[in-house]
Amino acid sequence: MKLTRRWLLIFILAGVATAPCLAATPWVTLQGGHYLIKRPNDGDSFHVSMEGHEYIFRLYFVDAPETSAEFRDRVEEQAAYFGVTVDQVLQVGELAKQFTREKLSDAFLVRTCWEDAGGRSRMQRFYAFVQTRTGDLGEQLVENGLARAHPATAKPESLTSAAAEWKNLIKLEHKAKREKVGGWGANEERITARAQQPESDAGEGGSDTRRRGGDYAITFRGNHPFRFPGSNQTRRQHRVAH
Repeated sequence: MKLTRRWLLIFILAGVATAPCLAATPWVTLQGGHYLIKRPNDGDSFHVSMEGHEYIFRLYFVDAPETSAEFRDRVEEQAAYFGVTVDQVLQVGELAKQFTREKLSDAFLVRTCWEDAGGRSRMQRFYAFVQTRTGDLGEQLVENGLARAHPATAKPESLTSAAAEWKNLIKLEHKAKREKVGGWGANEERITARAQQPESDAGEGGSDTRRRGGDYAITFRGNHPFRFPGSNQTRRQHRVAH
């Protein structure tokens, strides 16, 4: 019997809310790394270097559009979700990639328990949360219409529950859709991400980054304070053999 979308979502959330990290290692916070420019990078998956070691991290809970039509079925599904054409969703994917590169050009923290995220690379990829100076990277992507909320299996210690983070991302996605930012505004012939500061943050410190290309313009905003447990302490990096 085929599950309806509603019941499937309920089933996914139930699993997300109760499942522990599937990896056999504890959560760790990594800092002092830098973004590596690699062709396969996109908005939600990217290479970084930390202490001379290269890693690929995939963001939890979000899915940014692809940057090429190599996997046509997946790109068409993403286009249908945003209600845009394949060409438009690929442009959103490029903007998401650019957004992430810009955010990770400054200091950032990576929170991971080394859960395998699959992927096509010969190098193992791991799920992670990434905190930039202006907030959680996944939340900022969704808030700017450059990614959609996407369920995962971990229950990070920094959150009350994984379901709570999922609920917040759904709220940010609805907000982006309502404001027609990012991919949600593509049908108006202009992709403009102008998400305001999250409602939970009324403080100072917002920042804008503007990029323009062809007929598309984008403004990135958002300042969502979030501190990982123990992020003010130096953690030993978990070594992974590739």
